[in-house]
Amino acid sequence: MFSLPTLLRLYSTTDGEARSRVSEAKLSISELEDRVDRLSLLSMALWTLVREQLNLTDEQLAQRVQDIDLTDGKLDGKISKASSKCEKCGRMLSTRHVKCIYCGRVKQGITPV
Repeated sequence: MFSLPTLLRLYSTTDGEARSRVSEAKLSISELEDRVDRLSLLSMALWTLVREQLNLTDEQLAQRVQDIDLTDGKLDGKISKASSKCEKCGRMLSTRHVKCIYCGRVKQGITPV
């Protein structure tokens, strides 16, 4: 068995490590929140430029977001890491692109603007 001083030392070390990890996690969360805020600002700026220059509507953007969201078969507001093969050339398709980057075939379920 452990002696009382040994148990107290182990407890204080564990407590200190836990506090340190909590502090690191809080810092990481804060950094992620800052990144999300910057990306949101950038996205808003880009959309307003595109909307003004190309006369697109918010409805067209919403439809495109939905179309891209559905490329993985689920309307869940997330981009899936899953990939598929192009029906035309057989190469792997990126979930980030609306069409095959090799042959240009539009992914099934996507309507280009």
